Amino acid sequence: MRVKWSDGNGAVLGWELEVVPRNSAPTGIPNYPMVTTRDFLLSNLIPSTAYKLYIRTVCSPGQTSEWNVAIPFTTLLSNPTQCQVQLPLKDNGTETYLIDNNETGILGKDIFLLSVDLVIEHDWPADLKITLESPQGQSLVLASHQGTVTDDFGDITDQSCTRVTRFSPDACQELRDFSPPFIGSFNTEGQIRQWRPDTLSKGAWKLIITDRALKDVGVLKFVRLNFSRQSCLPPENFAVNFTDANQINLQWDAPGGCKTVKVGVRVNGIPMDTIFIECSEEIYLYRNLLPDTEYEFFIVSICDAFVQSSESCRVKTKTRCGSLTLLESFDSRASCGEGCASQCSSTGSLWTNLSDVDTQDWLVWQGKTDTENTGPDGDINQAGKYLYIENNPGICAYPGKAMLQSQCMDVHSNPSGCDLSFSYHMFGNDIDSLILQISPDNGISWHTLFVAAGNKGNKWQQELISLADFHNQKCVLRFIATAAAGPLGDIAVDDIAFFGTRVSVLPIRYFADHDGDGYGSGDEFVDLCQRTG
Repeated sequence: MRVKWSDGNGAVLGWELEVVPRNSAPTGIPNYPMVTTRDFLLSNLIPSTAYKLYIRTVCSPGQTSEWNVAIPFTTLLSNPTQCQVQLPLKDNGTETYLIDNNETGILGKDIFLLSVDLVIEHDWPADLKITLESPQGQSLVLASHQGTVTDDFGDITDQSCTRVTRFSPDACQELRDFSPPFIGSFNTEGQIRQWRPDTLSKGAWKLIITDRALKDVGVLKFVRLNFSRQSCLPPENFAVNFTDANQINLQWDAPGGCKTVKVGVRVNGIPMDTIFIECSEEIYLYRNLLPDTEYEFFIVSICDAFVQSSESCRVKTKTRCGSLTLLESFDSRASCGEGCASQCSSTGSLWTNLSDVDTQDWLVWQGKTDTENTGPDGDINQAGKYLYIENNPGICAYPGKAMLQSQCMDVHSNPSGCDLSFSYHMFGNDIDSLILQISPDNGISWHTLFVAAGNKGNKWQQELISLADFHNQKCVLRFIATAAAGPLGDIAVDDIAFFGTRVSVLPIRYFADHDGDGYGSGDEFVDLCQRTG
């Protein structure tokens, strides 16, 4: 370990250094006596070990300064470290560990980072943000302030360090869905496949652990970076992008080297079918399915006769209960501006924000919402867009309301009650409410079809609504989301579908007559579902 320092004493004879293990007290006896340069290589140190360095100035024979305040440091970590290595974390600060990796290659081309294994003793894991950085400075967030109440990443009592927290870009579990101690394989919060293609694997990797609060302290007990030369990766972004009563459309992004994909199909957990498709197709329409039935899919890359990838995460979806007549998924709509004060006119022609009567707009969005611990991470299929309200009582009114109203509809109801379905997401400790209403008389009266309130968990819910009471009537519908008193109150909707109902072909148009002559103005009008007066 090379160390450098400065000294304001002018002409001196040299310096004395003492290095001791981090958990030991200094002796006052230098183990590096009379160093004559302020750039010095500390030798005979043990890898993966925490030390303290003390320095004092030798001003003249028999006259020395006081020892400086301890300077903590950790030697280069071996990969993997020894089990139960006991490296202290900085309390309310950032500790950076250098990990020596001798595996050579270009990441994503001839060598792949499969996973990172960690064991960390910490009695409040939510304090920690854990980041891995490549020798070229590419960062990957492994975990950011996850976990509550209980302790630790991995099993801190395991003397073999096999019961670890494994962070893998191909893992299917998310830390936020579990409680510590985190044991098993979990997806990373960042995306390693977005790294530059020239990232080299060999060199000193950084494990950066930031503790954001006082008192709760921790110890790093084990770390291992797992690399592989295997070049056959599972397809990325495997998802469902369309569902009807009898068919499901699958999509994926083909990785390099993939020639064919194998898609496995399950119904109620039982294998039902296996399909082989050219990898470069990147889309497949699976037909002749049963309505109102849940299907489960996974995908595998086949790169050669005897080389294939691991299975992707499972994708579950349910066929619709009937044949679609109207669908709004918002996937083709332009995303709106950020923040609850943004106005959004891109919700489509079927559904419109009532910006003149509500206090904030529903926003078209893709991916995760801006606020942690509320809102979805993506749309219902994790591949497109959705509508949501951004909850920020410090900027927008409380209790504010966002209203989304449909066009005039010719309502049709089916004997099965399969008339209208939609998905909604209500995650956050401050969630207020979501209401769906229908009006058969131009908004004079409203009838409530659906109400949900409070935190429903970090998952999309699906609701099926019967419109039997409004069969063969012209109606409008509206969603009303109420903003909450706190910031953790984002509410989202997606995939609004009708099975028989259609947009009314001839809504009734009334023109404004400001001068009372019985003739309206051609550029000022309102469309209503029913005649008035």
